[in-house]
Amino acid sequence: LLSAGVAVYGFWRVHRFSVLRPERDEFYKRVQDCVDVVNAAALTASKLWRQPGETAEAEGGVEDLQDAITDIAQRLAFLKNAETTYDVEAVFAEFKRTATLNIEKRGRPADPQTADEARRTGRYLTHAMQTAFFTTFPATKRGGGLRRWFQRQPRDASKAAS
Repeated sequence: LLSAGVAVYGFWRVHRFSVLRPERDEFYKRVQDCVDVVNAAALTASKLWRQPGETAEAEGGVEDLQDAITDIAQRLAFLKNAETTYDVEAVFAEFKRTATLNIEKRGRPADPQTADEARRTGRYLTHAMQTAFFTTFPATKRGGGLRRWFQRQPRDASKAAS
């Protein structure tokens, strides 16, 4: 009876991991897609802040940036709905504020400091997204136990003797 219980438990664990892995991989793919959009938006914001607000290129770029911010918001909402523990809203709000605050203002001067800040908060958002993924799915953080055991370096004999 005990061996049957152990066997059932083993089958349950294997089934559970075989179901969770594709879900985790799909979620990670969506996170990476969102990271790509954030990186592009941060680059666009940085370029826009490095030029004065009245240029035609800046006006077209503002619309592209606003579309990218909307896209990021929708992607993050989807990720949050798919996994309720995945939460990066505060970091996204900081990125959005830095990247878009007063960017539409006519006659605004170029501001390299804000451009650098937009890139920095974009990197911080991508880092927060990846950290939230590994917090949400901790199994991906640990790695394989046996694989790690076989890959470990042999101990130095001189250290073992002392």
